[in-house]
Amino acid sequence: MSYSTTDYLGVLKDQIQTSLIPRDDNARKVPLYTHRMLTVMQARANVLPGLQQKALAEINDLLNELCAALEVTDAGLVLVPLLMRHVRNRPDYAEAEPLLQTAVRLLAEKPGAPDRQLQQKIAAITCRVVDALHQAVVDQDFRQIGDAKPIESLDDTKKLALRDFLRQKFPAESLLEIVGTKTIIGGGSKTTVLVELLGTRDLPGTVVLRIDLARGVVGSTVVDEFHLIELVHEAGLPVPKPYLLETDTRVLGNPFIVVSKIEGRNIGDWFEVTEPSRDFAAGLAHALAKLHQIPVERGARLPGANMSNEEIVARDIRYFEEFWRASGEVSIAHEQGVAWLKQHMHYATDRRAIIHRDAGCHNMLGLDGKLSALLDWETAQIGNPVFDLMYGRFSVEQMMPWGEYLDEYEKAGGVRPSKREEVFFRLLVGLFSAHFTIVARKFIEAGISNGLALGYAAQRVHLHYQRELHEAVRLALESDV
Repeated sequence: MSYSTTDYLGVLKDQIQTSLIPRDDNARKVPLYTHRMLTVMQARANVLPGLQQKALAEINDLLNELCAALEVTDAGLVLVPLLMRHVRNRPDYAEAEPLLQTAVRLLAEKPGAPDRQLQQKIAAITCRVVDALHQAVVDQDFRQIGDAKPIESLDDTKKLALRDFLRQKFPAESLLEIVGTKTIIGGGSKTTVLVELLGTRDLPGTVVLRIDLARGVVGSTVVDEFHLIELVHEAGLPVPKPYLLETDTRVLGNPFIVVSKIEGRNIGDWFEVTEPSRDFAAGLAHALAKLHQIPVERGARLPGANMSNEEIVARDIRYFEEFWRASGEVSIAHEQGVAWLKQHMHYATDRRAIIHRDAGCHNMLGLDGKLSALLDWETAQIGNPVFDLMYGRFSVEQMMPWGEYLDEYEKAGGVRPSKREEVFFRLLVGLFSAHFTIVARKFIEAGISNGLALGYAAQRVHLHYQRELHEAVRLALESDV
């Protein structure tokens, strides 16, 4: 849990510098994100060491029991003296944490029933560390007020190229002019640009561009996103009207789509709801129920269309695990979570639907307290609809009780999940979310990107998702009792 801050300080320096140049009116998101990133780094430096020492003392109380459980295997015998050294004789959390990660893996791999109570105790200890660190950061977080304003975007050459392209594709728009372009901060795989138009006849006065990045954290393309938007727009979901897909990179450098602009604003981000509304949450429940009732065969182009749910989940777990291990990040919660999911694959069940997989407040717009748009369909696939429900749980519970949200979903035609499905998919969502913040971290540390959104995801959002993952692991292990 120790991270270098050098790369993130560079991101903050660059972003603060751009906000000092009076060329745009991006007055909120830059200072908000930079403040929160610094808060996380400060808490890691000042609060985390004390929490880790307390955790070591708690683990020391379990050490005899843990060593006895490990000594039945050759690998465990090798591990025991190392644990004794770094937990009891010379306490050192940085040295002990990877050893404990190996220990929980060995416990999970033992023949027969794993040492469940011991696993649960270790999960509870690590969960308390992350929860207390998260709370220390939350206590210092500056609260966002209102929406963020966009910053200037396309240069004159690209504006001219886009104008000529739109005139060509829409013959009625021969007098069309582009009078302004603004980039919306956020997103790790697409650039989102508001384009203000003048002299239009068929097109609206403002359209939205979604442009592929050369290297994005999701790895998806607007090509698939466009076809799905066409499908869900036809089904009556609150999504933009799709106008155009362009795969020729000569226009703007990467493939892009043109869709309508929907009125509204973000009522929150990845984890914080700044304008909670019961009607908004109910609207989300109804939108997801409608999405999940679209015949699966209509999504034949989507990932997972030719796989069973168990195959889809197994593929995702394997991918998340391989990337996490290759990243070198030590995580007892990852180790326990991956093992538990593999042992409970039958909880994936056979219910299938088109799922969004990123239905959080950062990808929605609200207007007058109601959901006006569900955006950014780049991670959509065929899968179990419970994934979508559990993905939005943290945001929903800031607006209405979870049971009442499920009532709304069921009322709109959705199938209420079982408790075991909730536990399983909450943990799978935890791995999914943590995965993308690890990707963001590696993009920053490798110098691939110095974007503020990725830096924020790699620090503040990463901490939130780590807390959620630890809590999901704890609940999953307790559900085995």
